[in-house]
Amino acid sequence: AGTDGTVACAYNPWRCISWMVTGESIDGAPSRREDQRLTRDEALRLYTSAGAWLSFEEETRGNLRPGSHADLAVLSSDPMT
Repeated sequence: AGTDGTVACAYNPWRCISWMVTGESIDGAPSRREDQRLTRDEALRLYTSAGAWLSFEEETRGNLRPGSHADLAVLSSDPMT
């Protein structure tokens, strides 16, 4: 999700997710057509389960199930609002 995001971010997942949802680059300029934008849920999924699927690790990563590996972030607010 970050490879072509240099117009949008420097590997900050929240900024990249914002770019995928709003289509605006770091300077606020539009850089994605509206039909290419994702929902918040779709963008968040790209940073979780889709990455695990891409590396063939979807059984042990990218989810919160018993037996799976987990890196957790505790946030002060809901990033989806």
